[in-house]
Amino acid sequence: MALFNNRFIPFGLDISDKSIRIVQLLDTPQGLKLHTWNKLNLPDGVLIKGDVKKPDKLIELIKKAVQETRPKLKDRYVVVDLPETKTFLKLITLEVVGENKTKEKINEMVKKEMQFHIPLPLQEIVYDWQVVNSCRDNFDILLGVVPQKTITEFSSIISKSGLMASAIEIEAQSIIRAIVDKEEHYYARPLLSKEYNFNDIAKALKKPIKIKGGEIKKPEKEKIKIEDNGPPVNIIVDFGASRSGLSIWDDKTIKFTSSLQISGNHLTKLIVKNMDVKFEQAEKLKISSGLNLVTSNGKNKIREILLPGLKKLVKEISKAQDFYSSQLDERETKYEILLTGGSSNLTGLPEFLSKELNTLVKIANPLININSSLTENIFTKDLSEKDQTKKIPDSQIHSFATAIGLALRPFFIKDI
Repeated sequence: MALFNNRFIPFGLDISDKSIRIVQLLDTPQGLKLHTWNKLNLPDGVLIKGDVKKPDKLIELIKKAVQETRPKLKDRYVVVDLPETKTFLKLITLEVVGENKTKEKINEMVKKEMQFHIPLPLQEIVYDWQVVNSCRDNFDILLGVVPQKTITEFSSIISKSGLMASAIEIEAQSIIRAIVDKEEHYYARPLLSKEYNFNDIAKALKKPIKIKGGEIKKPEKEKIKIEDNGPPVNIIVDFGASRSGLSIWDDKTIKFTSSLQISGNHLTKLIVKNMDVKFEQAEKLKISSGLNLVTSNGKNKIREILLPGLKKLVKEISKAQDFYSSQLDERETKYEILLTGGSSNLTGLPEFLSKELNTLVKIANPLININSSLTENIFTKDLSEKDQTKKIPDSQIHSFATAIGLALRPFFIKDI
């Protein structure tokens, strides 16, 4: 049964450690339209790395964000994201023959196979799966798992906020839905996912990662060469203020996710440390100077201060790409990096990453599936700036990618 019909229009509710963001879309003859949006900053300590430390305060602030949205939301139904640190994603392959090719039979096979990949007992988890590819009797299945405790906690918070959850999903899939053209999605129904480190992945795959001289050792077998005009594998870097994540989008589905140890705030703190200024001033210096080689005052000192953090970001992206290429991909693959997240608009960042990684780097478009020309009549309050505006400012659009992806969910759903 489809989770969306004309009687209600779920809005996207993105809850992070630092903020609450809301987006609601409307379907029109000219395409999807941004109906309303809002942002509310969270005080420190309400959420810490996805753990809800002050549920009553979070409920209060969700209510406030909903009430202050202008124009008013058309419904109380919501699609909300889960902290990626609480969820798990795995691509598995099953041999499915004859009469077993039914949803019920495949589900039983998935449950049996799951015990070899998931560290939690079945009675403590909620799981979902999706066939993303099949060749004769071999089925590639994307498996998503989240602890029942996490689902219960977030469901309770949404309910006590006076809202009704029509769906709960994870951030990585919402972001991809926002920045990848709808026609490029193999399937529409989202799954749960996870950000995890390389050792966790290696254990799940039961293939130890061999590292020599700091590099992941390449497999000995020859890779299949793909055509030069074939679609690239997208490395999606969500470069946020407080945390960042990486996803690999290949063959129209998520194949890999990982958290990154560097974020926009890490870069700002480098300026604080080296120039002995307050955080707010350091943030302004970072934005005004960017990564330009020179500024109006001569050599860009800020760029030099940021280089250690940027080199760390390059190393982490390169490590993820090498891991995927060596462990999960049997082709000679070309890559393309898509940047999104609130810190992705740092001046000169795409050019810097492109040169360091020798890979094409683009700024993603979170409005690719929305008719952005229909936003001119939007009138709302931007609480972070305390003024009124007609549409989400360009400087903030990437920080809304998750909320936009959540709001897009009803328009992507297929009854499968």
